Amino acid sequence: GDVDYSIPAEFNQKLFHKRGVLAAARDGDEVNPEQASSGCQFYIVQGKVFTDSLLGVVAKRITRMKAYNKVVRNKDNKPLFDKLNAFMKQENMDSVKITRAKIDQLTDAELPNVPPYKFSDEQRKAYTTVGGTPHLDGSYTAFGEVIEGMDVVDKIAAVPRDHSDRPLTDVRMKITIIK
Repeated sequence: GDVDYSIPAEFNQKLFHKRGVLAAARDGDEVNPEQASSGCQFYIVQGKVFTDSLLGVVAKRITRMKAYNKVVRNKDNKPLFDKLNAFMKQENMDSVKITRAKIDQLTDAELPNVPPYKFSDEQRKAYTTVGGTPHLDGSYTAFGEVIEGMDVVDKIAAVPRDHSDRPLTDVRMKITIIK
């Protein structure tokens, strides 16, 4: 479920998506250009270990996503995204592809106006040793970290899931916040 409110996004390069981090879920940029966080849903990062060269590829992807978000936030482009959402609801995939191609062109045009994303030394060290999901940095709010018990997180992640990626049987948790 969800609640009827969201929380403004907060991005801090010191709070990033290394393994064990808690972060807020959110709706996608097309319907949530401000990248506001869910008022109640979160995830715990598992991820994988990256090489330095792969982090370079991810940094380019993050930069492109920032350009894409600028396109989404531009009010002049709202009719284009309204069309995209309508075509998606209609499952008109040919029109979806054409509309996405137009959005890609706008994103390409915006790319020179976006500074290249750079990982800090701390991020690079974490992503090349313990791992994580670096492509989410700067787009999803990170707000906490599992201090111990990642083995439990891994067990939860391994339970059988349905086509929507939800566990077949709910996994209940009790969480203690340590300050």
